[in-house]
Amino acid sequence: MKKNILIIGSHGFIGKHLAKSIQPKYYTSRKGGPYTLDLAKPSLKTLPLNEISHGIIAAACTNIPYCEKFPQETHQINVQGTLDVVKELVDHGTFPIVLSSDYVFDGVKGDYTEASPLSPINSYGKQKAELECRIGEITNGNHLILRLSKIYSLERDDGTLLDEMASTLNKGLPLQVATDQIFCPLSIIDLVKIVLQLIENNHVGLYNLGSLDKVSRFHLAKTLASALKLPSTKVIPIQLNSLNPSFSRPLNTSLCSEKIFNLLDYTPLSVKQAITTIANNFKCKENCTRSEGVFPMKPGDSATDFEANDDPIAAGAIGEK
Repeated sequence: MKKNILIIGSHGFIGKHLAKSIQPKYYTSRKGGPYTLDLAKPSLKTLPLNEISHGIIAAACTNIPYCEKFPQETHQINVQGTLDVVKELVDHGTFPIVLSSDYVFDGVKGDYTEASPLSPINSYGKQKAELECRIGEITNGNHLILRLSKIYSLERDDGTLLDEMASTLNKGLPLQVATDQIFCPLSIIDLVKIVLQLIENNHVGLYNLGSLDKVSRFHLAKTLASALKLPSTKVIPIQLNSLNPSFSRPLNTSLCSEKIFNLLDYTPLSVKQAITTIANNFKCKENCTRSEGVFPMKPGDSATDFEANDDPIAAGAIGEK
């Protein structure tokens, strides 16, 4: 059967990269685009669902503090609205793919597998855990859930994890990073390739999806400063939950993702390889701009627009602008 894929949330970070690779005939965004969809009050009635084989729901509210402040509003988006979309897809014979987060765990032990008990400690994590638990009531298990760690890209000036760190360090600005937050950041390139392989081979079920590296933000920043040949004195260690003590974030959300990598015989990009690429991006641009008489940005200049729903501290960012 020909794969005709619908992407819901095509203007968010993950959705945008999926759309760029897949070039789908049908895609939605919250505003703009050929089809609009708001998970607060979703409807797919204008879409020809009978022509669509797979629906990827890449839209969500991932702003952790906002979820904490407005739990009912964001529950409608991250749980009920998403499940309503899943039901519409299933009713028309379309296979649903949803994205979850490593925030479904309390972060006490780390090294979580697909079988680890769910133990969320904040509203966003509770919403994603509920989504994981309830989707089977609609699909009878015929669905795909990808439980993600933090996703980043290797592009310059996109404001994702490593680029944001490199940009701050390159401007000579202080960079506060947590020493106690352990996670498994994954390249968007790997995520897109894996999604396509899972679709092509008709896989179902729940899969953890992070890199094979378990690292802290502090380690990432120090290693990146070294690769950029910049002083590491600008990397300032902090404790994660000192940032906003009004609610908790899980500390060690490291995922064991061997199940999916063994299934697909796939090896993701390592953090070391990613840092080398990011450092080369900055070195190349420095050299090019100087030779052309264009100078790097001064501290305080705006390099990029950030994801509107992306919490810069949170792992597993899934967003729609």
